[in-house]
Amino acid sequence: MRALAARGYEGECEATPRGVRCRHCGRLVGLDDLDADEVHRFEGESNPDDQAIVVALECRSCGWRGVLGSGYGVSVPESDADFLFGLAARRLAE
Repeated sequence: MRALAARGYEGECEATPRGVRCRHCGRLVGLDDLDADEVHRFEGESNPDDQAIVVALECRSCGWRGVLGSGYGVSVPESDADFLFGLAARRLAE
């Protein structure tokens, strides 16, 4: 997260099933209006089931860049799951 912040990803965003809330323009931004610049997955050292994901996002409408951090795998919160599945499907289609 610190490395992304140093590259201009200014803050954290919150996922909803319909997209993320842009911290700059305030819009609820759907997958079609976001660029996922980087995706990083992590596993716990002592427990591989302890997984997390960090996605570097850019709002196409206003250019704001932020990060979404979430659990991953079995630990993904339901509130983030639809967004992350949609993001994965879009990346696979590209």
